[in-house]
Amino acid sequence: MPLLVTIYSINTSDTAQYEFPVQVYFFCWLTSHYQYALAYSYFAFTCTAIHMCIYISCDFVLVALTFDVSALLTLLQNDLRNIVHNKDRDESCDDIRSIVVTHQKLLRLTKRLDDIFGAVIFTQVSFSSVVICCFGFLSVIDNGLPVARNLTAALGIMFAIFILAYPGQLLADTSSGVASAAYECLWYNRSVKFQKYIAIILARAQKPCFLTAMGFAELTLAMFSRVLSTSWSYLSLLNQMYQDMELD
Repeated sequence: MPLLVTIYSINTSDTAQYEFPVQVYFFCWLTSHYQYALAYSYFAFTCTAIHMCIYISCDFVLVALTFDVSALLTLLQNDLRNIVHNKDRDESCDDIRSIVVTHQKLLRLTKRLDDIFGAVIFTQVSFSSVVICCFGFLSVIDNGLPVARNLTAALGIMFAIFILAYPGQLLADTSSGVASAAYECLWYNRSVKFQKYIAIILARAQKPCFLTAMGFAELTLAMFSRVLSTSWSYLSLLNQMYQDMELD
């Protein structure tokens, strides 16, 4: 967006207004478009490298691990639905015992992920509403191309929250789906010991697994909706205060 703003200013005015990906001053005077192109490339490369290596990498790891755990829970559901009645296994219950052990491991892994990334999620959720509100307010009071730049920034923050909320929702759905899969297997044709294992899975899987913001909010699409709703409330309040100040 800063590059488009600069190109527009070059074509519409005699004096070019050079803008960069981040609002900083360059370390030397830019006297030609060629120097600006080199400076812009330098800022774009360094900012992208820093953003990808420090900020985005943590989110990517969280999203990838959440998808992996959700996939393992889905495979666990398929194993439950495809349990075949066998007289020898009906006595030992080796098949359902291994499924219960795997289910418990996945639950502990989910809890571990929540402990590791809880602070990251809390930071994202806590400040996203305020930042979205600020960029939205700048879009309301500004005129011209800065409006598009502020809107792009607000949409980028919304997308960053969404790519965290969607895997969290998928994890909650797949973890609760284990209970449905356990109920759909032919448990009524198996021994009492087998039915006790099924009861253990049902009792635990009825409570979905969530990634949380240090226990304050669950990372789901409902949380994403609340973030947008809170941002809109902040924006309405800030806009009303701004209009009252103009009237005074």
